[in-house]
Amino acid sequence: MSTRHPIEALPSPLRTMTATLPHPDPTNPTAGAFEASTVYSEESERLAIAIMLNPNREKLHNRLFELLGDSDFHIEQHQAIWSVIATLRNAGLPFDVTAINDAARRQDKFLGGVIYLSQLLDEPIARAASDQAVEVAAGRIKEFSLLRRMQASLQQGLALCRTGQSFSQVASFVEDDLQNLMRSSKTSRSGPQPMSAFCDTIMAKIQAKLEGEAPEDSTPTGFEQLDSVIGGLLPETLTVVAARPAMGKTAWGDAVLQHISVNLKRPTLLFSLEMTGVAVATRSLARHSYIPMPKLKSGELEEHQWSQFAASIDALCQSPAFIDDSPGLTLSEIRSRARAFVAANPGATILIDYLQLIASDKQNADRQKHISEVSLGLKLLARQLRCPIIALSQLNRGLEQRANKRPMLSDLRESGQIEQDAEVILFLYRDEVYNPDTPDRGITEVIVGKNRDGETKTVKMSFEGATMRFRELGTHNHD
Repeated sequence: MSTRHPIEALPSPLRTMTATLPHPDPTNPTAGAFEASTVYSEESERLAIAIMLNPNREKLHNRLFELLGDSDFHIEQHQAIWSVIATLRNAGLPFDVTAINDAARRQDKFLGGVIYLSQLLDEPIARAASDQAVEVAAGRIKEFSLLRRMQASLQQGLALCRTGQSFSQVASFVEDDLQNLMRSSKTSRSGPQPMSAFCDTIMAKIQAKLEGEAPEDSTPTGFEQLDSVIGGLLPETLTVVAARPAMGKTAWGDAVLQHISVNLKRPTLLFSLEMTGVAVATRSLARHSYIPMPKLKSGELEEHQWSQFAASIDALCQSPAFIDDSPGLTLSEIRSRARAFVAANPGATILIDYLQLIASDKQNADRQKHISEVSLGLKLLARQLRCPIIALSQLNRGLEQRANKRPMLSDLRESGQIEQDAEVILFLYRDEVYNPDTPDRGITEVIVGKNRDGETKTVKMSFEGATMRFRELGTHNHD
């Protein structure tokens, strides 16, 4: 009894696309398991080029170029033909058979000659194909292009497995590649758009603000005056909150996440690389219940505080707030866990406490280079996940040698890359840390050191250390 190979059961159009699939050796089930086939559709590629060569189908030309690039074609001749057509078209020159052949000769590209181009122009299926059929064929070309790129990515991952690299490094490489593929599959090559399309979006956002509503894509921090300056937390952005020790950056970051998860009911994920989850939760409980930390730790609550305690426990437990307190996480591990979390919890906000504690995948890595890679990696992660990421950061101790110890961008520790990557950089400063007799005791200055889409100001907040609570007092322009 003969065994029918699965490919023979496929519809004929798909069978021609995958005709290069190797038949596995029945005596060795693992043979050829990773010898991937080349998936493509010659018919669809020929149809797309035939339509481009036909001046009577000009209205489809723009659409085809929106959908396809030369790298989407598998057959080398078709790649070259599409590239030459694109060059002539972008230069405003005609791209008939003769012009294409002459241009290819000048560029030293082999297209198959005038005979092959003429055969494509006279392709019978092209004369009968409707506009809808042509777009379906273009979509098929794009789909197979993505599948080939996925195949290449997985093959590279397999090759990396044999080079002695760690699991997290290989997994991160494959995840990054597949994430980019997923994003490109959902993003149209729409090309130039009229200014009106972008103005409509701007007007909608302005209208929302005039009506007292935050833009849909903005996540409020819970501090209205600060949000009026930075516009809240936007998707695909990296916000860095930097300070010297004892300034309250962890408490401030936790307060923002608590507002988002408890008040707005939106998911949050805290990577707590410095503190345990229990310590973070205790602070959150103090902040929400107004019960001082020492009382929570001792358990010696006043009678009226027990109801506050119970209500706060319930509110925190019902919120979509998550904490990962695994110590020594690498950037690869953070990316992997963040992707999985956002996939299950769309619209999430992520906070890393803190940037300098992210471990390196490499032994004896250069510290400054490592921090630069981490900063850029978090920026790209925010873009890929389309969510806001907040990264807490330490500052250089050199600022303590100055008379005015308020932080500046040059104080960012170990890397100017942080300044480049972040859309917003906030500095926290408490004068009482350096000047115990200051009249500004209990006041935290939130200094907007960088704001890519707005002005820089200082927002003053009161800070109550016993309950980890911040409250806005006012804004001040920078001199």
